Amino acid sequence: MLSGTPAEDSKTRETLADGPRPQARIDVKGLGLTQHRDPKRYVVLGEHGRGGLGRVLRAHDRDLGRDVAIKELISRGHIDEVRFLREALITARLEHPGIVAVHEAGRWPDGTPFYAMKLVSGRPLRDLIVARKTTEERIALLHHVIAVADAMAYAHGRHIVHRDLKPGNIIVGDFGETVVIDWGLAKDLTATDSDDGSGGGGKARVNKENELTTAGSVLGTPAYMAPEQERGDAIDQRVDVYAIGMMLWELGALNRSPPEHLEDRQRTLRRAGIDHDLIAIITKAIDPDPACRYPDAGALATDLKAFKSGARITARNYTLLALLAHWIRRHRALAVSISTAVVLLAAGGVLFVRNIAIERDRADTALAHVEAANNNLTLEHAELLLHTDPTAALAALAEYHGADEVRRRRLVAEARGRGVARAIYAPHSDTVWFLEGDRSGAIVSLGEDRRIQLTQGTISTTLATDVLTSVRVAYAPSQRLLAYATSPKGIAVMDLRTRTARRVGDVTPEFMDFAPDGSRLAAVDGHGEIVVWSLRPQIRPVFRETHPGAISLRFMTAERLIVQTKTELHALALDTPGSAAGTSQLPDIAAFDVRPDAVIAGTRDGNVAMLSPALAARHHTSVCHKQLRSLRFIPQSDRVAFACQDGTTGVARYDAAADTLTVTDSFATHGAATVVPDFTGRYVVVTDESNTAHIYDTETRLLSHYDGNAGQPVYVAVPTSEFDRVLIGDVNGTVREWDRPTGSARVVLQAPDAVFRIAFLPDSKTLFGDGNDAVVRRIDIDRAVVTELRGHSSYVYGVRVAPDGSSVASTGYDGTIRAWRSSDGALLRRFAEHGSQVEDVDYIEHGRRIVSVGDDGRLLAWSPEGSDVAVLFQHTAPLTSLEALPRNDHLVIGDAAGTVWDVSPRGAARKIRDPNGGALTVLRASPDGNYVVVATEPGLITVYDTTSWQVIESVKGVGGVRQIAFDPKDRDLLVAWEAGHTQFGQVQIIALGMQRPLPWHQVAAAVRDVAYAPDGETIGLVTADGGTWLYAVHGDTWAYSHDHDTDVFTGRFSPDGKLFATSDRRGVVVVRDVAATLRAATN
Repeated sequence: MLSGTPAEDSKTRETLADGPRPQARIDVKGLGLTQHRDPKRYVVLGEHGRGGLGRVLRAHDRDLGRDVAIKELISRGHIDEVRFLREALITARLEHPGIVAVHEAGRWPDGTPFYAMKLVSGRPLRDLIVARKTTEERIALLHHVIAVADAMAYAHGRHIVHRDLKPGNIIVGDFGETVVIDWGLAKDLTATDSDDGSGGGGKARVNKENELTTAGSVLGTPAYMAPEQERGDAIDQRVDVYAIGMMLWELGALNRSPPEHLEDRQRTLRRAGIDHDLIAIITKAIDPDPACRYPDAGALATDLKAFKSGARITARNYTLLALLAHWIRRHRALAVSISTAVVLLAAGGVLFVRNIAIERDRADTALAHVEAANNNLTLEHAELLLHTDPTAALAALAEYHGADEVRRRRLVAEARGRGVARAIYAPHSDTVWFLEGDRSGAIVSLGEDRRIQLTQGTISTTLATDVLTSVRVAYAPSQRLLAYATSPKGIAVMDLRTRTARRVGDVTPEFMDFAPDGSRLAAVDGHGEIVVWSLRPQIRPVFRETHPGAISLRFMTAERLIVQTKTELHALALDTPGSAAGTSQLPDIAAFDVRPDAVIAGTRDGNVAMLSPALAARHHTSVCHKQLRSLRFIPQSDRVAFACQDGTTGVARYDAAADTLTVTDSFATHGAATVVPDFTGRYVVVTDESNTAHIYDTETRLLSHYDGNAGQPVYVAVPTSEFDRVLIGDVNGTVREWDRPTGSARVVLQAPDAVFRIAFLPDSKTLFGDGNDAVVRRIDIDRAVVTELRGHSSYVYGVRVAPDGSSVASTGYDGTIRAWRSSDGALLRRFAEHGSQVEDVDYIEHGRRIVSVGDDGRLLAWSPEGSDVAVLFQHTAPLTSLEALPRNDHLVIGDAAGTVWDVSPRGAARKIRDPNGGALTVLRASPDGNYVVVATEPGLITVYDTTSWQVIESVKGVGGVRQIAFDPKDRDLLVAWEAGHTQFGQVQIIALGMQRPLPWHQVAAAVRDVAYAPDGETIGLVTADGGTWLYAVHGDTWAYSHDHDTDVFTGRFSPDGKLFATSDRRGVVVVRDVAATLRAATN
């Protein structure tokens, strides 16, 4: 379900108390949203729903690489437009986890207003209520209503009322979140009637100067509408309280309409078994008199939370007997103990010993329950910490002593996979601006607390106390020289090998830089005065000039310096004072960098200029949509690292021969970022506005994440030959020590758009991938060479490799299938005989023929290189699924309704399964063709023996089925379910015949795809949060890695089982070494 306008059986009612709408005009421009947006930014994926006012589309945001929901106006009356615009503005003001977030609003070029929202995948609370037929089942949804009350408490605190709260406007997301949507009838209580434009208060009247209905309008859904709202009286937050109360009534009473009299309402709820406290809350919330209700949703939420925790509520006046009963419920164990003691005294000493034993057993049982609850809380706490501080999560898991060892070990594996700090130090009381480690394990750090510290283990020694509070530092790694601004006024240079410092001069620097060989130091002060000192053999100034407006400088060589002003770069020949070696004027320079043979500069409009050593322009290109924030050459390479103000960060390759700059890798960061390569060119440090530091490995092209820093990271020291770990210093003065980035995985492809499916050739050295950009890609893994196979005119959504590896078939949205020679990517055949959407493709006869099904209802067979085509089966409806059975080349096909046939290579068809009311979601054959599994909505799995077509297994799952994989040895199959009774979804192993001993059969995970290694002894899972799981059956080992920063679509093992490849929504394909990953997980 998308955030937007859901279907609802109780239609929202909108009537007028006094005749037709007046026709006076209102100034729409005063509401804003006048800026036109580029429609090419969004790719519409489909329409979710529509109402009388607007429609909701599911779309993909090209700029930010995410799916969103777009609501646009379809009713173009002036009244409707004003209401729509105000809906967008009010919703955008409400920033709360329980309220759908608005990303942007504007108009399309044709003037149609729209706004883009967060895409919430899930189901309406209405569906969850309808699906539950007993009070016990419905009361289990109470936490969702509490979440609604929390969200509305936030809105009420800002004087906003929703006025159309109902289960259909509540979305329960796939990850357990509860979101209030559809604020089209929301009202700002601080606005005047003319400001509000949606009515809902006062006596029935029409404002003659305002086109919108104000007083007298009745807006809302009758079943959840407060009496004063239905009458058209003045309304406030209590109309939303009434609507929430009606949802509570529906949970407890199994019907929507409560009796008129209070006594009848309470009797109905008592008969349903509802607790007395909850009855009091419900009856107060739906009291016909607004004065008797809770004043706002915050007060209602407080009582609901008190009820859940067992505390007393404000809605009920407790008698002495009720207080005693309430106390007993909260202190059941203690009450039982007191009662037992009384019985023991009355019974006498005969039963004393026996009752003591009974009480001991009860106490032991109670203690066991408490320990189990505490252990479960420990796991839940660790789970919450995983995404923000894996180190703290691992520490929490060390306190777990429960029985759920599988869950504990998976959480430990995920924490380690996300990155756990080896050590944490606190050498400073303020921001850390420099770090370096040496062979002995000692760490030198410089902080804003004016100190330079040497930390060895738990002991910190002060090396200097004269650091200027407004820190300025420079570092020469080749000589291990650290320059820093001092107080009193001056500069000091510390040799980190001897840990001794020398004073350089009395300049207060704004910026400093060392020459590449460490022989010279340059500084510029706040007045533009530039001073260069020679550091060998003695410190002496060798250059001094003033350049008004100079703000930064960098050495190209020891003899040439580049100086930056706001709009100019100047090249200075240091050994010839007064003679400029070149000048380049650029508009609004945001960042620049140098190397001996080139200069690169970025401007605030996102453009990058490549310049010669004399600053002559070579090439201009754009890498950012907005301002370019950081730009650096990566040493020892032809690549450049960049960061944009809009949160896009990446690496581009500079081709000197063609004079072009091409982005090769990009990744999203949290806000504006800074990039800093190390002097070897192996790593690029990325810091942003979050508490996470990132390191990009230029060899593997992977971005490693270091989460859980105490504050925002400021300085990151990458591994060196002297110190093999990562050091991160933050704004709080804390230093954390981490393992170096993993080398067991690498990026082999960064496509410009999503890669949905990947497939290995039998040699395990070549991958093929489809693409949302209509390109098929052949990836030579060992040589890191990507060949683009073009020809499809629309996006490609599937690739299938022939069993003999001779060819690859790709399926395009343009209605064609293309067969490519796998050895070189040459096109063998373009097949368009379906004349419609192609749904599935497979190979038979060891790869000599291809079979395909489509919306034309035909099953066709054809050769990859010929011109033949044979119709094997014809159906009156589209065929959606196809699986070939290798043992006899029979074809199993299915349609959307769930009908399944077995078709022989000669076209003889046999119906295997009739539709049973559930749509077909997955059709999969085992690798040897002995079994076929059919999955239908809403989560029914049926396994067939293909010899007899008898059903050998039938399983009803917890939700819809995402993917299914067979163990290659037919021992079991792996099923990925959508969210059911868990908030994440679940993975389950279903035994077939001989059940092998496994320590687990189901785990919770938001899994997108599942796979077995060729020997069936390793399982791979990929998840919606960018994670990759590997599980080794022998050794019972879990390994986790966070290789992607977005939704992962596919995971595939190589035919030799040594590699596991994954692809994601942004077009990134990662190949991971299976053995190395599992080995690292056991260390």
